[in-house]
Amino acid sequence: MSDFDQLLDGKYKVVRELGEGGFGRVLLAEDIVIPNRLVAIKVLRDQDPERQEILLDEMTFLANLQNPSIVTFHHHFQNNGRLHLVMEYCAGGSLRKKIHRGNSLDPNLVFQWGIHLTDVFDFVHDKNIVHHDIKPDNLLFSREAHLKVGDFGVANRNIGTLPYMAPELFTENDVSIRDRRIDIYALGITLLELILGRNPLFDLAPNELLLAKLRGDFIPSDLPRWVQEILLKATHATPELRFQTMTEFREALTSKTVPLVIDQKRMDAHKQAITAEKLIGAKKWIRAEKIIQCALEGCPGSVPANITAGKLYMRMKQIDKAKAHLDQALRLNPRANIQKELGWVNLEMGKFSIALSLLNDHLHRNPLDKEAQNLLLQCYYETGRYELGADLARQNLSDADCFLNNYLLCRVMSGEKSKDVFEEKDLRKSDNAFLRYNLAVVDEDPKSWDEKGNVSLRSKLLFQDFRFGKKKSRSRINAVSIEIPGKEQRDYSQTIITIGRNPANMISTPDHSVSRRHCVIVNYPDDVWIYDLASTGGTFINGERICGKMFLLGVCELTVGRYGLRVTSAAGMLV
Repeated sequence: MSDFDQLLDGKYKVVRELGEGGFGRVLLAEDIVIPNRLVAIKVLRDQDPERQEILLDEMTFLANLQNPSIVTFHHHFQNNGRLHLVMEYCAGGSLRKKIHRGNSLDPNLVFQWGIHLTDVFDFVHDKNIVHHDIKPDNLLFSREAHLKVGDFGVANRNIGTLPYMAPELFTENDVSIRDRRIDIYALGITLLELILGRNPLFDLAPNELLLAKLRGDFIPSDLPRWVQEILLKATHATPELRFQTMTEFREALTSKTVPLVIDQKRMDAHKQAITAEKLIGAKKWIRAEKIIQCALEGCPGSVPANITAGKLYMRMKQIDKAKAHLDQALRLNPRANIQKELGWVNLEMGKFSIALSLLNDHLHRNPLDKEAQNLLLQCYYETGRYELGADLARQNLSDADCFLNNYLLCRVMSGEKSKDVFEEKDLRKSDNAFLRYNLAVVDEDPKSWDEKGNVSLRSKLLFQDFRFGKKKSRSRINAVSIEIPGKEQRDYSQTIITIGRNPANMISTPDHSVSRRHCVIVNYPDDVWIYDLASTGGTFINGERICGKMFLLGVCELTVGRYGLRVTSAAGMLV
């Protein structure tokens, strides 16, 4: 007996095959129990019992809704270990047939279908069901030309079909399968395909497909403006910027325009982000943090507020917080221009290759960004690519103080003597505090360094951040108060306050558990940091060992070896 002569479930005679896809086969069958009734039988390839059970629960639920615009699910049966779904047969064929020959369709007609479909999907979404695979193939006409929705969850249930899939399904791991905006995106692509008579995302490689989705530049500019606006909204790469419900989508299709939505909370958050950005520039970090926290409480989905929070916490070296906010901003808007900030985050995390890539991308678009250039220089320095670092610094010697210091570091770490590096310009007369400090370190007796040689030397050198590239104004001298046990409290206004066993340090101790050059405090107006110089015993702030450098704020207990100090800094507290 041929496939088309066989009897299924004792009452369905197979007439012919209607099609085949990733889910399995679709057969046209005649119901021999109910006269003159044809059915479509879907034979599922997936034999996983758990997924089959979930699917059947959903199909049964839909069947009980009895919506005339949803293809009816009659019942199911098992045959040869495969699940068979008996469905209503739609003799009018699918919307795919309407564009089979690449014929474009009138946008007004397509949007009329769209209005009908948004009604159907709105009904389904209210029941907490998401289709997952909206496309012309799954939108079917009955014999009476009534448009119906089929294949709920049957084809590639939690994935969909690549050209119609929302970009977050490619880029994020925690996308809810109940997020209705997945369907909104797919319906937008479907309507576009019907209007054009083709799908502009077909035939693209997966990486090209994702880039096209993120760019959102696949909607032709010669379409009517109102069509462009609606489809751009429906297929936006950022879920939060799409239509949020099918009701919103239907209203736009009906009115032929995207309604302007004034979100007061989002506006307020953006204004607060601008204010916080100015405060960050003025190094009033505590006030900036309060404002940005208020902005995020009012509107957690604000991209500017999350970006500003990321910038703030990067400057305070709270890397985990910075990364969380920057990642959130990127999730909200994959095209957010935050390569520099993300490069900085990865640099601080020791992910130098990623940092290099991100900073190069940023500098390609912003070639005059000196802060980004110095971050790139730091990547070269940290990875031992000293010649590249020296070349980059040399190009910027006249632009910012930090490049002068960092040029010295790269040249010295390349094996050159400091006196040879600067003998032509006699730059020893520079008033750059970092430069003077590093020259003092380099000029020490080489025998004072251990067997690790340059590796040990580098641990005592200070790379100068761009933030420390400006000279201190006499009117903005910051005093750091340090209380030394057994001695009177003393205020230090020097830019670099050295601490260690070496008597040449500003604060010295004979304690042998303290390294000769143990740590330094970098003191700029409202921007005070402590650097551990790879000390053997470690540097502790309030009982916590620091790694690299840490922002100092208020009153801190500083411990070096058995030596305890109380450090008071007003950095970042100005209001």
